[in-house]
Amino acid sequence: MLVTVSFELTHPELRRGLAKILRKRRVWLAVQTACLVALGISFLQTGRPVPGGLILAVAWLYLVTVFAGPYMAANKAFDTLCIPTEMTFTDESYTAATSMARAEINWRKLVKTEEHAEFFLLYLTQKTAVIVPKRAFSVEDAAVFGAFLNAAPWRNPVRPELAQLPEA
Repeated sequence: MLVTVSFELTHPELRRGLAKILRKRRVWLAVQTACLVALGISFLQTGRPVPGGLILAVAWLYLVTVFAGPYMAANKAFDTLCIPTEMTFTDESYTAATSMARAEINWRKLVKTEEHAEFFLLYLTQKTAVIVPKRAFSVEDAAVFGAFLNAAPWRNPVRPELAQLPEA
């Protein structure tokens, strides 16, 4: 496989991509928010308005973080991530180049990949991913790249030590 794409992420694409990347964190924060609201209300009902009010204020901040987090992150990262980018994908690795940096990443270093309607996510860690918009690909190249990611040959490497076990 040899696919080369050029693109510049838009602010909405970056925001939606970050929302997908941060979704587990957002769920966890939403659960914490619900617990804080319940605790705050219980304090208010037992006649302790000061701790109840403080806990509800913290819950409000958590709620703002849950819903505004991707927007704030996108605004903060816009200048460094939404610049002209050229990526080349081969069977062994992919290369990303911008005016600021160039990186070559072996597929084996990826934690996971995801395909969404609008973009591909290439996870370098559980919380860090490269957003590659599908609009940068031709229809054929997007199909080839999606099939390559779904096959994920680097995820199940052959373990020679298991192949050489003697039969019992």
